[in-house]
Amino acid sequence: MAMTAFFACGGGPPAGGASGDKSAPPAEGKEVKGNVFGKGTRVPDPGVAEPSGIAFHERLGHLFVVGDEGTLAELDGEGKLLRKVSIHANLEDVTVHAPTGDLLLLDENKAVLIVFDPVAFREKARWRLDADEIVGKRERGRDGFEGVGFRPEKGRPGGGIFYLTHQRGPALLVAIQFDPTLTPGKRRIGDAEVVGRYPLSGHRDLTSVTWSAALDRLLVLADAEDELLVVTAEGKVEARLPLPGLNQEGVALDPRGDLWIADDRGASVTRYPAALKAIEVALYSRLVK
Repeated sequence: MAMTAFFACGGGPPAGGASGDKSAPPAEGKEVKGNVFGKGTRVPDPGVAEPSGIAFHERLGHLFVVGDEGTLAELDGEGKLLRKVSIHANLEDVTVHAPTGDLLLLDENKAVLIVFDPVAFREKARWRLDADEIVGKRERGRDGFEGVGFRPEKGRPGGGIFYLTHQRGPALLVAIQFDPTLTPGKRRIGDAEVVGRYPLSGHRDLTSVTWSAALDRLLVLADAEDELLVVTAEGKVEARLPLPGLNQEGVALDPRGDLWIADDRGASVTRYPAALKAIEVALYSRLVK
């Protein structure tokens, strides 16, 4: 059996707007040691001063990178800068809403999701995140949402599930459902849109999340531990892989299986070829034991 088929086990948060306790017990996962991803190739000009998020747009075949300073850059599939634009926001991450092809940009300071058209290269809408409602019991302080990812699923509002990572206090993965194409109303996301809360025990500084259809898993950056967490759709950590870098803030996998990491302290975007195979090997060795 091919490893990709081995991982296609389905699952996910319960359908519909869940009520009551939406939290799941944490799970640690297997720690993998050593140089898993090999030597990466640094992108010479990612177009942003402090790269904090990255996503691969399969329909366009391009990468999109955001920076803390409020820049969105479009790169080709090899990392060459094509164009960029300034947005009035503290941009921490970016994901692709697969049904429409629009980007969703995460502004941590204002707790806002910005809907952005990557073809017309213009902003379309903003959705306010009620952090206290979405997180639940939240410690007071400056830390907020750092990562956003999208997992397609038919029958959901908006065609899937969005995942948010709350950096710390608590370090939390949250699943929400909403339709970013809706224009009327207040464009607010709160407890009613939450379908799952998953504490990632023992981890701090959760800075990014992305969905891998090939793995049928989420990839979450735990920057404080310099780890890439492999997590099920239900929030179970299955593997912990060491990750090079100074301040890993963004993660993406492209269709070739290459891993792209945005590092804001290193002011870089780095590509790790054939990383998907390394992740599959780490997962397979754990699951067959």
